[in-house]
Amino acid sequence: MDGMRPQRGATADRFHPAAQHLARMLAAAMRILNGIRMLGLAAIGATCLIATDSVQAAPDRQAVLVLNSYHQGFGWTDAQVEGITAVLKASHPRPEIFLEYMDVLRLPAPDDQRGFAEYLGRHYRSQHFDLIIATDDAALSFLARHQPSLFAGTPVVFSDAAAFDVQAFPPEIAITGVSERIDVPSTLQAAQRLRPRATQVVVYANRADSGSGLDHARDALASLQTDIPIRIKHDLDLEEIVASAAALSAEDIVFVLASARDAGGHHHGPAEVVERVSAVSPAPLFDITSQRVRGGLTLGGKVADGTEVGRLAAAMAVRILAGEDARSIPVQAAPLAYLFNHGRMQRHGIGEHELPAGSVVVGKPPTLYDQYRGAVWLTTAVVLALALAVLVLVNNIRRRKGAEQSLRRSNALSHAVSQTQALYIAGADTRDVFERMLSSLLALTESEYGFIGEVHRNDDGSPFLRTQAISNIAWNDETRAFYAQHAPKGLEFRNLNSLFGAVMTSARPVIANDPDSDPRRHGRPPGHPPLNAFMGLPFFRGDELVGMIGVANRQGGYSEAMATQLAPFLNNCASLTEAVRENRRRRDAEAALRSNEERLRLALVAGKLGFYDLDLGSGKALVSTEYAGMLGYADGELELNAANWLERVHPEDRDLAGRTLHECIAGTRTEYQLEYRLQTKSGEWRWIQSVGRVVACDAQGRPLRLLGTHADISSRKQSEEMLELTSLSVEHASDAIFWLDRDGRFVHANEQACRSLGYTREELLRLHLWDVDTDSSEAGWRESAPGSGLAGSLREGTRHRRKDGSSFPVEVSSRVIAFGGRVYGFAFVRDVSERRRAEEAVRQSEQRLLQAIRVSGIGIFDRDHRADTIYWSPELRAMFGWGADEPRSVDSFIEVVHADDREHVLAAIRRAHDANGDGQYEAEYRIVGRSGVVRWVLAMGQTSFAGDGDSRQPLRTVGAALEITARKQAEEALRRANEELDERVRLRTEELAASNAQLRETLDTLRRAQEELIRSEKLASLGSLVAGVAHEMGTPLGNSLLVATTLSGKTRQFSQLAEGASLSRTALRDFVAAAMQATGLIERSLLQANDLIGHFKQVAVDQTSAQRRRFDLAATIDEIVATLRPQYRKTPHRIQVDIPDGIVMDSFPGPLGQIIGNLATNALVHGFANAAAGVIEIVASQPDNGRVTLRISDNGCGIAAAHLPRIFDPFFTTRLGQGGSGLGLHIVYSIATRVLGGRIEARSAPGEGSTFILQLPLQAPDTSPAAANWGAVPP
Repeated sequence: MDGMRPQRGATADRFHPAAQHLARMLAAAMRILNGIRMLGLAAIGATCLIATDSVQAAPDRQAVLVLNSYHQGFGWTDAQVEGITAVLKASHPRPEIFLEYMDVLRLPAPDDQRGFAEYLGRHYRSQHFDLIIATDDAALSFLARHQPSLFAGTPVVFSDAAAFDVQAFPPEIAITGVSERIDVPSTLQAAQRLRPRATQVVVYANRADSGSGLDHARDALASLQTDIPIRIKHDLDLEEIVASAAALSAEDIVFVLASARDAGGHHHGPAEVVERVSAVSPAPLFDITSQRVRGGLTLGGKVADGTEVGRLAAAMAVRILAGEDARSIPVQAAPLAYLFNHGRMQRHGIGEHELPAGSVVVGKPPTLYDQYRGAVWLTTAVVLALALAVLVLVNNIRRRKGAEQSLRRSNALSHAVSQTQALYIAGADTRDVFERMLSSLLALTESEYGFIGEVHRNDDGSPFLRTQAISNIAWNDETRAFYAQHAPKGLEFRNLNSLFGAVMTSARPVIANDPDSDPRRHGRPPGHPPLNAFMGLPFFRGDELVGMIGVANRQGGYSEAMATQLAPFLNNCASLTEAVRENRRRRDAEAALRSNEERLRLALVAGKLGFYDLDLGSGKALVSTEYAGMLGYADGELELNAANWLERVHPEDRDLAGRTLHECIAGTRTEYQLEYRLQTKSGEWRWIQSVGRVVACDAQGRPLRLLGTHADISSRKQSEEMLELTSLSVEHASDAIFWLDRDGRFVHANEQACRSLGYTREELLRLHLWDVDTDSSEAGWRESAPGSGLAGSLREGTRHRRKDGSSFPVEVSSRVIAFGGRVYGFAFVRDVSERRRAEEAVRQSEQRLLQAIRVSGIGIFDRDHRADTIYWSPELRAMFGWGADEPRSVDSFIEVVHADDREHVLAAIRRAHDANGDGQYEAEYRIVGRSGVVRWVLAMGQTSFAGDGDSRQPLRTVGAALEITARKQAEEALRRANEELDERVRLRTEELAASNAQLRETLDTLRRAQEELIRSEKLASLGSLVAGVAHEMGTPLGNSLLVATTLSGKTRQFSQLAEGASLSRTALRDFVAAAMQATGLIERSLLQANDLIGHFKQVAVDQTSAQRRRFDLAATIDEIVATLRPQYRKTPHRIQVDIPDGIVMDSFPGPLGQIIGNLATNALVHGFANAAAGVIEIVASQPDNGRVTLRISDNGCGIAAAHLPRIFDPFFTTRLGQGGSGLGLHIVYSIATRVLGGRIEARSAPGEGSTFILQLPLQAPDTSPAAANWGAVPP
């Protein structure tokens, strides 16, 4: 248990004096009591007791236990420990560190880890830990179970845990840490970029592996969707992995994520497998962890570095030791980075420029600096001394240059101000002037970028900035497009929580030479150029803040003196800004005027109005385009004056129009509104509504100017005419028309209404509805009429009462209309007295016809093809046994017809409906009543058609049906008289039956022989199973015997040392370590043997009893394949299985195993007879519609095309006389179809191998005699 000892640090040093003192005591005891064996053994027990005594840290230091899942020397664990101890040792105060190793990869874990828990409890029974750090999943799982009993209340930090579940820990335990993170997609993408010609991704995996990220990486690769296939090779021996890797192409991509056993049964960890594969593989190996990359075994990938993971976990631990609650520290994912090995890159021809951005290359040869570091530092010191002397000289020169630069800046400032003023006065574009000013400002201040902006105010008085000129600092396509679109119009900045916002809100200069630490900063958007220094200066017009300038990134920063020097420039900016504002106000006023004019024009267009302006002095008129368009003239084509305008007025309207115009000219009228007709250019007349007003008069009050609008009202006039015509048609309609108000009073009635009731209109309009409607009452109206219930009060079928008291039937059609804010009901009423008398006559005629039909017993049917309705008379319904109200269709009728007559009846119906036929229908058929009584019916009918030619369609089919059962019974009696003629036929039939009985007896004999052969096949399969058990059990039992023998020898040696009084602590420790290792090997071997026995036992039970049960398909196939491996182990042939997990079947695993075994044996005997290295693949797809598909294929010699159709026939074999029974594939076919309820299909071609496709239901059919013959029983 060396890997489980605490770290040799301060704690181990404390035990050296105690150990030496103990050794001296033992030596003295041995010298005094030499030869007394019992006292020697007591001394050995004391040594063991003291060696396992509890450990305790110094009382004044915090203690941290680092619990590692794996052993010391395991690269990943050592890297995490290195990172953890480095951070903890650098912390203050420095805690005492204790290291423990669970060694789960090399040692068999106890059932509940009680032994390790007892060791920790005994070893640290006097030690209190302030914190526990658990590396990887096994340690975290151990703490989840034992932490409350061993280290109650101690906070936990985990490092690189993939299976952290906060629910597994009691809520009182404070826990946080670093979770495992594996980025397989990024590593695969990098691999594809480095190997663009790769045709496959090969993954070596072992389903038994877990931990270290192998299972997670394997599952992630299996689920990826890529352009090239990902081939996962499961559960190969070490020699198979090495051979497969050696055969790969240099362009392939390889992941080794497996431990493996060699041919001798020895286990090799993932690192050993990677080392062996790396030595022979021409293709690069990509990885998920950093240790193998740093060790030069793999090329690299996006990996987690164990040291960095440990440092991150230790940083959390330091915070917790300082008093922070672990629950408040969020769980963090392990950091990842691209890491590649330099040596592997050179081996596979990969340059650093091909690697992903930010990649780290390890294993580089030492640089020139590493070789001559001392000389480099000496040279650097000399150079620095010379540089110091130069700096003194440069400082003197800089002072003189500063004065010269100040003078030049002042001159440049004056020149810039005068130049921009000259440009503005010369009429240059304002934007160009400000751009020139910004260029001068950046040059004067030696700044990298900047802006000049005008300050505007929101409605609430808060300021915002709109730029007049701004440097282009766009940093990507989006910002460049934004700048190009909006910068020419000015960018707006409204965020006042910024450096330039502080200038606007305080109206004072802002200088920030360290913007990142300035409290007024707001931050920059992602990608924004760096802001190293900033100066913002406001400028005023009087006391009003009108704008500001901003510059950034001057080397050395900005100063108050520079801000003072820029005062003339700021005054110039204020003057130009005020001028820009004045121009803007002028442009806004002009735009408002144009907008009002346009608004007036649009209003006239929207209102379809024409405009005219008449000079009353000259008589000339100006008209708008819309005015001319009303009369059919183009713009500018119509010339009007008072005289020719009056000539265009319709003669009937001319007098009124002329009189109105003269009144306006005379001054007796100032405004008017007329409706008259004007003649258009085409000679048509259009109704015009003219509205005008006198708008100007001279000093004496005489009118000078008349303005007005014209509107085309021709459509309205036409509507008024139509309304008048409609009113006339209503008044003179042949039906009575009534209008009623909400109170039921008549508000209008036409002439027919008055005439039919015998009232005058004046009399009728004083009445209410209930005065003329015999079925209405005032109370009923009051209940239904409020709101919109008028329609419900106007009955569709009622009687009206005349003035003389007589009544007559009427038909009413009513509606409710809301008009003018009121609700009205109106009704069309028709006198139906004559129609009612005609209907009564028809009804009596129909009754006489129906009486005749009932007496004759004939049933009538009438089908309307257009409405798709059928009438069945009561007699016909009684004949067919239907109820009077049962809905019946043609399909219902066909169901009643005897099954033997249905096709005959359907053919007769089709003939009757044929558009090219005569439409006659006649058929004799049987009907079966609900009681089962059969009756004969004769039916005849005729179909009428509508249309001609191709458009001819059936319109109506009418017919009758008559029962003819008595006639048919007479015919049946005649038929029976001929039965005697068939007697000879009957006798011959009995002879044939006797022959058939003999044939059945022969078939039963053959069937019993077949079943005996099947039982022989099953016993042979069981014999192979027993042989496999014996072979597979040999290895673990042999290993156990070898280790037990070795352990016995070690025990004898230890006993001799103990008896000889020469036992040392080292010998004792070596013996304990050897004993634990030996017991671990024995336990693993016996567990392996126990698992093999369990697998073989389950398969044997399944094959002998064929018990039905629920089972996982992948697990069952693995068990079956395990029993077949002894047959293949001594051959170069292999069996590969690829079945998804989670496919659960309710079926018979024994018969399924019989199928797999027979097919595998056939492949070995027939398919691989001449093959060098054959492969059998057993592949299953995901279930679909309750069925799963198994493909069992081999790459053997295949099956001849002539034999393929007969391979499932019983006793068919190509090895007759060579031991073949010809029942193997017949048994497979019988089990698949009769027992498992599925289908099997064979596909093969000579030289291309064979494939058997087995489709099985997830739930087998119920137990049947066929299944019972195979031993199948229900669960």
